[in-house]
Amino acid sequence: MLTPHAVLYSPFLAQLVVTRRCNLACGYCDEYDHVSAPVPLATLMERLGHLKRLGTMTVEFTGGEPMLNPDLFQAVQSATRMGFWRRMLISNATLLTNDAIRSLNDGV
Repeated sequence: MLTPHAVLYSPFLAQLVVTRRCNLACGYCDEYDHVSAPVPLATLMERLGHLKRLGTMTVEFTGGEPMLNPDLFQAVQSATRMGFWRRMLISNATLLTNDAIRSLNDGV
C-alpha cells in the first residue's frame, strides 16, 4: 500500500540488471556482452528484498536482454508477491512469446 510517506521518501524506481548478455549486437548499444553469466536467482532475490526494505515502489528488470536470464520469470513473479507497485521489463522483445508474456503476468 502506498502511503504519503512512501511516496515522498522512498525510491520510486530501481533498475535491476539481470544479465549483461544480449541476443542482438546493435551498433549504438554498450549495455551488453556475450560472455557474462546471468545473475543467479539467489542474488536477484537478495537484491529485490533489499529494494523492498528500502521502500522501493517500482522495479525494472533490464540487461543486456533480460529474457536471456532463465530465472527472469521467477524473479518477476517474486517481485509481484513482494508487493512492488509496478514491475517493468526493458527488452528488445525478440524473445517474447505468448507463453513468456503469460509467465511474466502470472500473479498480476
